[in-house]
Amino acid sequence: MGDKQFEHAQNAHLSKIMALSESIVQGDYFKRQSATTSDEDDGKKEEQVNLSRKLALWTELQNAVNFLVDSSKAKSGTDVAQGIKQVIEKKEGLFRKHMMGKRVNYAARSVISPDPYISTSQIGVPLRFAKTLTYPQPVTPWNAEEMRQLVINGPDVHPGANFVESENGRLIDLSKRSPHQREAISKTLLTRSASAQGTSKNRVKRVWRHLKTGDVVLMNRQPTLHKPSIMAHTARVLTNPKMQTIRMHYANCNTFNADFDGDEMNMHFPQNELARSEAYNIACNDNQYIVPTDGSPLRGLIQDHVDSGVKLTQRDTFLTKDMYMQLLYNAWASMEDAGAEMAHIETVPPAILKPEVLWTGKQVITSVLKLLTKGLPPLNLDSKSKIKGDLYGLSNNEHIVIFRDGELLQGVLDKSQFGASMYGMVHACYEVYGARIAADFLSALGRLFTCYLQFAGHTCAMEDLTLSTAAEKRRSKRVKESEVMGEEAYAEFAGLADMLEKKHASEKDGKKRRMNEEERAQIRDRMRTLLSGPDADDNAKALDAHMMGCVHGSNSDIIKTCLPSGQSKAFPKNNFSLMVLTGAKGSMVNHSQISCGLGQQALEGRRVPILCSGRSLPSFEPFDPAPRAGGYVTDRFLTGLRPQEYYHHCMAGREGLVDTAVKTSRSGYLQRCLVKHLEDLQVGYDHTVRNGDGNVIQFLYGEDGIDPVQSAMLSGKDAQFDFQAMNHRSISHKYGINAKFFRKDEAGHHEAAKASP
Repeated sequence: MGDKQFEHAQNAHLSKIMALSESIVQGDYFKRQSATTSDEDDGKKEEQVNLSRKLALWTELQNAVNFLVDSSKAKSGTDVAQGIKQVIEKKEGLFRKHMMGKRVNYAARSVISPDPYISTSQIGVPLRFAKTLTYPQPVTPWNAEEMRQLVINGPDVHPGANFVESENGRLIDLSKRSPHQREAISKTLLTRSASAQGTSKNRVKRVWRHLKTGDVVLMNRQPTLHKPSIMAHTARVLTNPKMQTIRMHYANCNTFNADFDGDEMNMHFPQNELARSEAYNIACNDNQYIVPTDGSPLRGLIQDHVDSGVKLTQRDTFLTKDMYMQLLYNAWASMEDAGAEMAHIETVPPAILKPEVLWTGKQVITSVLKLLTKGLPPLNLDSKSKIKGDLYGLSNNEHIVIFRDGELLQGVLDKSQFGASMYGMVHACYEVYGARIAADFLSALGRLFTCYLQFAGHTCAMEDLTLSTAAEKRRSKRVKESEVMGEEAYAEFAGLADMLEKKHASEKDGKKRRMNEEERAQIRDRMRTLLSGPDADDNAKALDAHMMGCVHGSNSDIIKTCLPSGQSKAFPKNNFSLMVLTGAKGSMVNHSQISCGLGQQALEGRRVPILCSGRSLPSFEPFDPAPRAGGYVTDRFLTGLRPQEYYHHCMAGREGLVDTAVKTSRSGYLQRCLVKHLEDLQVGYDHTVRNGDGNVIQFLYGEDGIDPVQSAMLSGKDAQFDFQAMNHRSISHKYGINAKFFRKDEAGHHEAAKASP
């Protein structure tokens, strides 16, 4: 470094070993020399000194060898260079960082952004990436004209080329050539180079062309936790140079566990036809609809699309001819690459003729499905939506989805039908028609719902969160009752039954009252004794369990009183309820915390702990019997939290964050251990599971030999058998089971019978 020379850190151990070895050898030499010159007594003394010194050197040499192999053997606090073990082990070691994991060419990485207008199987590639990532395309008489134009365009114009590779592997850099030179090179693509003499005649020139729309790329989001974390997508080059992010459809978010708050993804561009074929036909994201874990769907529409789908398919949604045609066109636009058979769109007759011609939202879904399955047997399906039946009225049956001959006759479509849910509409299409039509259906629905949402709109106002006046009164009454119940439960645990009897006797007209100061003081004195003695821990646990059981029931009563019957605006006009109940976003817990109350805050399964002073916070009295002092929050986000409630809620929230951080590292290490120990297992052609040595681990995979991906509709439930019976024509068509198939099968049996003696 600079003018000075430093020894490599890994040589330090070897240098020390050599120095110590030399010292031991030199000591022997001096000992032999002194034995010939000195008298006998001096020789014995010298021999003892030399022996002790030699033993010390020998021990030091052994330590140096130990440190060379494993530097962790050194005493703590000493600065020792890395040993062989440290160079090899862990994530930064030779194996994991440099051998099993490497930096690669033909790859890109950028932030991901959503794009609802591309197909679910596509990925939007920035122009900058498309100009840098190349594919070595062999030049043939069939593509010569195209390759010539790419060479003329050069590296700066897309689509273009960055290099031309000759037959012997020599590269011509087109960025260093003028337009005239590139044109001259393009004219020689089919002529054999003079420098190619002696090479095989099968070798041809290759043009390292830019990545273009239609090429296949592998997309990966880390952490790569399961097989579908790497999937093949078809590239869609973004022509605007200002677009620097990778564009992805919402349907793929669940598979990658991705969101758009700054997530980055890796892109890999396969470099030969075999890899491209594997990506197109096996790793293609359309084929990853079912997760191998349990056979449930991974892909589906989310959030805005769910809201829009519910609003479109409600019974009172009617569309004019203009709107119906516009929605249908938007859905068809996603199928532009599906072939000429999609060019002619068949519409359905309107549902209402007088006084105005109107179509229903359900008819739009019918039209899209019929367009997708043109020339195929129609879909039949009985399913249930996520929305409960009583929300639309029991007589409506809008929670039951019915398709007959490809027509949506009844039911509201929500997350259960086109989200990542089993036995829904898209899942049925996947099972009956295959992965491609299911993917096209998702793409079409995505564009359709995006278009309709621009027309219908979806927003959330304060009136969606407020309760009616009557519900507010009921809530206030329940809150007061819960406070009284909490204090009585505290007194009951303290064993003050006599005091409770006196309190009940003093209550007039059956109206419950809060504890007075004298009663509270009596409870505090009793609890001070229980929670400060030798059994304090056991008593505290029992108290927490007793109080949590009491207030949990009270909180449930408050929620039932207010939701959903007590809202100012009822479902489906209430957009917040619409989001929660249809599965678009949020849960009943979120809704209840906003409109009703936060409930009991739990820390490691217990109430908020008390300090040595007997208080949970300085603002409470020691051993306060009120449920509020133990972390029971009756406040809600809509009207705000008091400081004490806010602090208790933050304590519970912090525990959740810490839990998440700790579990992430532990589960990651556990998965790595499992993967590394099971990675040599494979299923053979004889259906046995064997390890790398050929030993049988299982005679059938999972003891039953069933592939979860193929068996979603074989669960044995009546609904699945009914589905297959209704769609037997479609399933027979999918697997090619027809009269011709049976004739071939019979002919094969006859020939086998003739051949047998």
